[in-house]
Amino acid sequence: MPLDLPYEILECILDYLHDDPETLRICSLVHRSWLPATRYHLLNPTIISQCCDHWTSEIENVTELLDLVSSPHCTILPAIEDVILFFAPSKGSSLLKEAIGILSEASSLKKVVFMNCGAAPIAWIAQETPNIQELVYEAGSEDSLAKQDAIPFLTSFTQLRSLSFYASRVTYTVPIPAGPVGNPFAFTLLRTLRLSIDHSDEFLGWLLEYHSYIALETLALDIYSGNHEGWEGVDNLNRFLKAQSKSLTHLSLGISYTDTNRVMDLTEKGAFPRSFILAH
Repeated sequence: MPLDLPYEILECILDYLHDDPETLRICSLVHRSWLPATRYHLLNPTIISQCCDHWTSEIENVTELLDLVSSPHCTILPAIEDVILFFAPSKGSSLLKEAIGILSEASSLKKVVFMNCGAAPIAWIAQETPNIQELVYEAGSEDSLAKQDAIPFLTSFTQLRSLSFYASRVTYTVPIPAGPVGNPFAFTLLRTLRLSIDHSDEFLGWLLEYHSYIALETLALDIYSGNHEGWEGVDNLNRFLKAQSKSLTHLSLGISYTDTNRVMDLTEKGAFPRSFILAH
């Protein structure tokens, strides 16, 4: 293959090889001009993990990453744009701080997927990574400290354009603050919001009260409910949709049943779809 291949064709070839790491590594050694595209595919997403897997054993690559970036010849940090953080309860706190210290030097970092399996406060992360534009946060721990820190963490970022807020199980209830927390203008740039948490209607009410300036374009909401009992409270949702009517262009609503094992006679209720999607 000629080294003076037009860059447009080169990108198509490397995009085709995006899921073949070994070939990509070989490509990156062919010519200096091949480096940027191959690094993008090899490093995004970058998974930084210190956790226990249900099927295998403990997965820990933070130490290896720390050793790699400590080299004076390391040049991979500017290529990292998308990171998945996965840390175990109790034993991941110190490693998490070191990992975030690394990411603070990743100038192109724009997206973070954070699987919070620990109980330590995490709102400080925004100070180290202030330019994050897309945040996916799964509040996976039932520890009370982790619950209390969820909303302060989300409101610590000021450049967010997309926020996805999930709870790993329907029994995990995130406390909604009684007043304002974090940065009062945290969601100024927010255009996409995805929620799958218990008491989501209460969270929308809190947003209406303390972040009324939000102008969403996309809202995806998964509402928890008892088995075939409808949506329960949606007063704040109705108010929120009315407030977003001028900017909202895509809306997705769904129901997640919290008691799927309960036997019910549905002959008089008919068939209920689990979810529907509206868009215009």
